[in-house]
Amino acid sequence: MTKTLLRTSLAALAAMFSLAALLSPALASAQSLPVIERIEPTAGPVGTSVTLVGRAMTDVVGGQPTQIFLGALPCVITERTPNRWSFTIPANAVTGSISVRTAIGTSTSNPLFRVTAAPAAPIIERLEPAAGAPGLEVVLRGQNFSPRVTDNVVTLADRPVVVRTATPFDLRVTIPDGAVTGVFKVRVGAAGEATSPVPFTVMVGTGVADFQPRLGPPTTRVVITGTGFSPTNSQNRVFLNNLPVRVEHSTPTQLNVVIPANAATGPLLVDVRNGGRTQTPAPFVIQYPPTITSIAPLAAPPGRQITLNGTNFGTDVRAVDVRFVSPAVGATPAIAQPALVRAVTPTALTIEVPAGPWLRGRFTVNVAGLGPAQSTDEFTRLAQVTVADFQPRSGPVGTLVRLTGAGFSMTPADNLVTLQGTRCEVTAVSATELTARVPMAAQSGLFEVNVANNGSARAVAAFIVTRPPTIVGFSPARLTVTQDVTVNGTGFGTTPSLVEVSVNGRPLQLLTLSDTQLTAKVPVGVASGRITVLVRMQGTALAATDLTIDPLLNIASFTPQTGFPGTPVLIRGDGFLPGSVILFNGTAATPTAFSPTSITVAVPAGATTGAISLRTADGRIIPAVGTFTVTAPPSGVGVTGIEPVCTRPGCTVILRGYGFSARNNQNRVFFGTFPARVMASTPTALTVALPAQPGTNPFKVDVRNVGIGNSAPFTVTP
Repeated sequence: MTKTLLRTSLAALAAMFSLAALLSPALASAQSLPVIERIEPTAGPVGTSVTLVGRAMTDVVGGQPTQIFLGALPCVITERTPNRWSFTIPANAVTGSISVRTAIGTSTSNPLFRVTAAPAAPIIERLEPAAGAPGLEVVLRGQNFSPRVTDNVVTLADRPVVVRTATPFDLRVTIPDGAVTGVFKVRVGAAGEATSPVPFTVMVGTGVADFQPRLGPPTTRVVITGTGFSPTNSQNRVFLNNLPVRVEHSTPTQLNVVIPANAATGPLLVDVRNGGRTQTPAPFVIQYPPTITSIAPLAAPPGRQITLNGTNFGTDVRAVDVRFVSPAVGATPAIAQPALVRAVTPTALTIEVPAGPWLRGRFTVNVAGLGPAQSTDEFTRLAQVTVADFQPRSGPVGTLVRLTGAGFSMTPADNLVTLQGTRCEVTAVSATELTARVPMAAQSGLFEVNVANNGSARAVAAFIVTRPPTIVGFSPARLTVTQDVTVNGTGFGTTPSLVEVSVNGRPLQLLTLSDTQLTAKVPVGVASGRITVLVRMQGTALAATDLTIDPLLNIASFTPQTGFPGTPVLIRGDGFLPGSVILFNGTAATPTAFSPTSITVAVPAGATTGAISLRTADGRIIPAVGTFTVTAPPSGVGVTGIEPVCTRPGCTVILRGYGFSARNNQNRVFFGTFPARVMASTPTALTVALPAQPGTNPFKVDVRNVGIGNSAPFTVTP
């Protein structure tokens, strides 16, 4: 009994050594030290934000948070991404190395960060001048300004001011329009902020608030309103593109001027003697009588935007008047209806077709009182909205349906399509065809089309909204034939006669059914594959992943029928699962080779004659037919099999056999003529490290005072 227990313990110890050898690369990888590749920037004052780029940067290692140090001072980490961390230089920092410390250790490549002195704060000593109107250039005299214009942020009464030029001792700025009296402030980067010793007084300057009209031909009289004008006409000089404009009358807030002959479009410049200079915020447009050359399109429903092409329309929508004139018919006089102008360019007007009882007519255009110009082409109002047909007649949510008819608008937003009251997305339009998408919440029913300012119409037949099923998951993901699978999803319905469940086209037996879940039994003969749920008249759903189906678990045979500890035994059958062990009359042995239909296992030390059985990972016992007879091992030393973990130099292999010593130093192993280190020993197994020399050779095992045994040839790969 003691000898049996000793053999069992030694076998377990050998398995532990083998497992440690397999896990050691993973453990070494998991415990890598952090590596710093670079830092940006490499120098700066206290408070500088630094970015560290590296590898193996993990927030927590071994239960301890990762830290960044400058010398011995910890830094505050402000941002983390997998390979890029940001931190700030702490107070009292001095030049030193940046390092990353974890529970495993400290990074080895630690770049130097040079701590520099903080720049001196700016000082404003005086303002030159200390008062003035918007547009005036002011010089801020002082110290410690930046020579780079963009480094100096200047405000007046907390409003931004544009810096024109900069030196370390003065800044030149321009008082902006709308400025108010207040102090100047200058901020230079991280150096600090300075405030002017006295406030700057903003005075009323020459300014233009508006002018009317905005356009017209030469000789047009224009009224300019604003501030800072002189009540004496001769003190106010006005120019249009450098051409003098006559001032007829003036007050401190208003100038009446006359546009000269040969003038061109441009802003009006006002220059008040000893008072400043400004110009109108928009140009005065020289406008000549308009003409209409074409209409596009020549037919559209009310509310549709169309284009009138021509000349001299200007750019001010307020100066343009467009009307649609239907001709007089008998005693009915002509009707002139205003049309809404949406956009204006000198050569095109975008207008909205007005509603009305007319069918045909012509457009007229007046611009700033000039005109009217009348179109030579006649415009036609579209016919009444109708829906003649639609295809397809049924489909799921998202189906694109083509509706044909008349009176549709060419502007997609003007066509409102609903299905039984639920709005549909319109994806394409023409005057006789609309394409609409069936929305999520739609119910079967009638399509209705409502065209802005042109009426509405319904289809004469109903559209049937189908709801194909969906599969969101199933469980278990792996099972054995004759077991049940539960499928979760939507749209299964509640009528079993309309539902079919299958895997790879093989039907399953439906057991239970609801709209969101069903269960089915997997019969014998069904192989792994995707689950399909078919709901008649609705559609089909396919699972995103395979259902793994294992055949019935059984042991069909084993060879040989007899053997001694260490003898390899081949077990054949079906449904073998990972994690299973083989029992020799109750003594467990871990398989050395495994597949769903075959297992190779060595007779374990301590095994006795009896039944062979398989124990699954969940505890089930599957017996084999027949008895395995355990015999005494032959005399001497023999190698019955080789189990490689890998075949490269330095990898380990397990030599199975008999006559081995349980003590490592009693077993000498050679790969050809090259010695191989014995890492673990039992009477039936030797764990051996492959030598550094690749090639093909047998293993020779020399057991002290017992004998020598040789294996079949084995290849060590480079």
